[in-house]
Amino acid sequence: MRLTLVILTVLLLNSCENNIQKYTILRNCNIIPMNKDTVLLKKNVIIQNEKIIVISDEVDKKFLNNKSIIIDCQDKYILPGFFDSHFHYGRNTEQYRLLDSLLLNYGVTNVFSFHGSEELMNYRKQIDSGRIVGPKIISTGRNQREDNLTENEVLKRLKEHQEQGYEFIKIYTHLSKNAFEVYNKKAKDYNLRLVGHIPRKIGFYDLMESNQELICHAEEILYSEPINYLMGVDDTSEPNYEIIDTIAKTLKNHKKWMSPTLVAFKSIFEQSQDADFSTSFNVPINEIADYWSWLPPKNQIPAKFATDGKRFRLEKGFLFQKLLVKKLNEQNVKLLAGTDSPAYWNLIPGQSLHQELQLLKSCGLDEYDVLRTATVNPAEFLNLTKDYGTIQINKIANIIILNTNPLENIYNTTDIYKVILNGKEYKNNPN
Repeated sequence: MRLTLVILTVLLLNSCENNIQKYTILRNCNIIPMNKDTVLLKKNVIIQNEKIIVISDEVDKKFLNNKSIIIDCQDKYILPGFFDSHFHYGRNTEQYRLLDSLLLNYGVTNVFSFHGSEELMNYRKQIDSGRIVGPKIISTGRNQREDNLTENEVLKRLKEHQEQGYEFIKIYTHLSKNAFEVYNKKAKDYNLRLVGHIPRKIGFYDLMESNQELICHAEEILYSEPINYLMGVDDTSEPNYEIIDTIAKTLKNHKKWMSPTLVAFKSIFEQSQDADFSTSFNVPINEIADYWSWLPPKNQIPAKFATDGKRFRLEKGFLFQKLLVKKLNEQNVKLLAGTDSPAYWNLIPGQSLHQELQLLKSCGLDEYDVLRTATVNPAEFLNLTKDYGTIQINKIANIIILNTNPLENIYNTTDIYKVILNGKEYKNNPN
């Protein structure tokens, strides 16, 4: 009888223990919520499972138990996890975990991938199911670039994109006008959206009348009419800066979005200026550098821009893009922070996103508007505002904890204390 009572007592205690709820508590943090330009001082954020359930001045005792994880955020600042809105995974699946560990270490918890693949979609399924730890991934399919696609071939590709789970069609440079028109008319029938480059056979103004919502790369504006300012030309003429205001107003009037990826163009420009650009990386970065052809002889960029005239055009083209971004922001055109990482030299995943934010700041954006390009704006564009983009109750707890205030200096985004992914502290462990 006594043994039975002992067993029942143990079972009861175990049952009570199992029923204790587990919480992650961010104590005394300064919240940059990103739903408005403010700082909420000395707040407590209670996370249960993967969601924020309470934001309060005091911590209710019911949240304090032996399973609770408390992170002291005294004098620290929290804001939503960042989006990199132009990223490339490639097809080397052995590198996916490495890419994600770099992204997450730098607070990039959401990725808009361009040029998807079967390998990437299978990897995304593993993340979504919780089998592995990684950022939230949204993806286009592969580049739509051919100049000879028939209508039936376009419709076949639309169906394949839908069946494979992609959200977007990526329009590329050399796509024919006829194929573009089919994508433009039919993509919405397959619940697909158009993003990408400006096809040369379409041009800027015709693209404005289309259903393509996002232009990737500010440099794309240079390469079509009405600018027609190409790189790789040995000439010292400058682009027409006076038309920038008209371009910005046109994008605004047609409610288009822009992902400038200034850091990618800067990478090309820096390589052209210095034949001895850095070729020394640590071991994991060397793996990325080799796969993405960062270094000679695979990297042909230094040789392509080896003359003074070509380097001049890169310099003036970069100036044009920065002036354009400044004007786009003044016109309230929605901007997305993207990097094109790791497709070009030294675009280290995660780190390059912070460099892009710094470049956007150098274009005249204030710190809050810069932060919007990596938080609120991409969540809105990707229809993810229910779960991401702000620090609010019921949002998924993807959170960056900073030692210093990024609203005072955008460089403070790199002063990372901890990263919270799906409600748990990320500890650089992809398992």
